[in-house]
Amino acid sequence: MSINPEHIFIFKTNVQTELDRILLHRTLHEVEGIESWTVDMKDIDRVLRVISYSLCTDNIIHLVNSAGFQCAELL
Repeated sequence: MSINPEHIFIFKTNVQTELDRILLHRTLHEVEGIESWTVDMKDIDRVLRVISYSLCTDNIIHLVNSAGFQCAELL
């Protein structure tokens, strides 16, 4: 199954440590509508990539912010 680019969301975050990633996991893995997500811990922007067929950019930013992290869409 191919993924439509409209369902891939890319963000800059301030997730810095493995503990941060675990804390974010506690929030995102509970969310219905997120198919998968990753944080590139080696990238200076700590890029968060989310695949979702039902959420929008603002929903995802709100979720990440509610977990205590900064999040901005990368265009």
